[in-house]
Amino acid sequence: MSRVVGLFVEGTAAMLIFVPVFVPIVNSFGIDQLQFANIGIITLLIGTITPPVGLQLFIAADIAKLSVFKVHIWLFVAIILAVVFVIVFVPGLATWLPGVLM
Repeated sequence: MSRVVGLFVEGTAAMLIFVPVFVPIVNSFGIDQLQFANIGIITLLIGTITPPVGLQLFIAADIAKLSVFKVHIWLFVAIILAVVFVIVFVPGLATWLPGVLM
């Protein structure tokens, strides 16, 4: 869901709109809030680097002085999706370091 929202809405606005809606749902399923935050932020990142509106895609293309169509992002999207799947299926990964530091 966040990935689709990130295609059309800037990340901060998407978080302000959708996080209050999803937090009660996440809590009712017993999902840790740190895990949910990691998943939400990373999937919004995917939305901001993919077309049609991907703000970060336009920034990267401008920095590299390339056309938006010549920036190769799909390998990065695949890697980021793999990280999201790991965080979803191994919740301890998202909560381990904060648990150690707190």
